[in-house]
Amino acid sequence: AANLPQAEQDLNNALSSFSQAQLIIEKEHRALVYVASVLPFVGDKVTSRGHILTAGHEVAVANAYLVKGMSEVAASSSEHDFLDKLNIFKVHLRGSIPHYETALAELATVDSTALPVEYQQSFTDFRVLFAGLVQDLKKTNTVFGGLETMLGGDQPRRYLVLFQNQ
Repeated sequence: AANLPQAEQDLNNALSSFSQAQLIIEKEHRALVYVASVLPFVGDKVTSRGHILTAGHEVAVANAYLVKGMSEVAASSSEHDFLDKLNIFKVHLRGSIPHYETALAELATVDSTALPVEYQQSFTDFRVLFAGLVQDLKKTNTVFGGLETMLGGDQPRRYLVLFQNQ
């Protein structure tokens, strides 16, 4: 709904929830998680779920970067030209990509059979789509660099556009 303040609030809530969950696991259940992770049948499930938790946190951080970039672009005055707005968003996009890559690496280590059966196929599909999203974001970052150059970000440019009738 293009409600950026609400998106920022929701992402902050998600980050807080992920942090609380990790804190509870690390402080209150650390020994239990360690014991469970070395057990033959339960260990993979515990480890995989830990990777999912870490990946979720990384995705929330990356999304926060992007929403913050969109908010700053939307809030920037009309005095800012297109290149300034492009640079603002590009900085935030560059900040988000490492977090998405970390999340992708965490998800790659998850054994989908550690999830309930009804979520295994959805998780596998998500992992493939998410990998595509990360690649597309990297390409978008490259396109932004080229667009900046083309629009005269590094030095003034002049273009001549000619039309020809039949």
